Amino acid sequence: LCRISTATVEADDSIANRETADAIATTYGMRAQARWGLGEKNAAINALDRGLEQFPDSAELLRRKLFYLVDLKLFVEVLALGDRFLTRPDANVEDYLALGEALRQARQFKQAADLLERARLSYPDDEKLVIQLAHTYLADDRVLTAAMLFELAAQTTPKYAHQAAELYLREGRFERAEMLNARVPDRKLKMKQRLGILLKMSRWDLVAGMGPSLSRLGLLENDEVRYALAYGLFKSGDHALATRHLRLVRSPQLIEQVSALRRTMADCRGNQACL
Repeated sequence: LCRISTATVEADDSIANRETADAIATTYGMRAQARWGLGEKNAAINALDRGLEQFPDSAELLRRKLFYLVDLKLFVEVLALGDRFLTRPDANVEDYLALGEALRQARQFKQAADLLERARLSYPDDEKLVIQLAHTYLADDRVLTAAMLFELAAQTTPKYAHQAAELYLREGRFERAEMLNARVPDRKLKMKQRLGILLKMSRWDLVAGMGPSLSRLGLLENDEVRYALAYGLFKSGDHALATRHLRLVRSPQLIEQVSALRRTMADCRGNQACL
């Protein structure tokens, strides 16, 4: 009984000491936050450094210092401290995501991508990593790489097929965009995107045939969609139906385009070469 009682007391003391340490570490964090809020950036970093001397494994202090260093654009220090932060036994995918996002917001795209690619080795099935990495590559204008990552995510979450198709379309990969578009679950998004893909592919006959489907889904209430359909009808040779749709376009932003298309149709009457 004495042994059990002693062990219990020691465990209680250990918990109390741990809670006290956590409380003290939090105090250093609060001091740093106060200094940072006053614009005293160096003093804030110094407060965190003093806390980390006593509590080198404090996730709170390490995380706060990382984000302060990012804000100060001290990226060499960020990467050095990031390695220390991410090798903690309790580090997880959320830590990678937080640091990767901070680097992306700071426009350090290569460092962010390298970090997230490293994280994927440890968490290959984490969808959030794939999506954040895709956004990072997209911000760095690596559109095709981002498209492939969104396509990968779409294998388990179909909503990402729309974004993948948009990016393939931007890169002129029309067949790939069409394939991904077929997997978009939202019918309105799917049909509107398909219209854009077919226009890019100059598939005028297919564009012209989309009128009833676009109408059923209410998409012709969007003047841009109606104008796109009218253009496809014009290119397919159905000037009469194209004209009827153009009459219903009311958007001020499209007035010049509508007028130009009407003039073109007038010039093209009886002239097949202009189609």
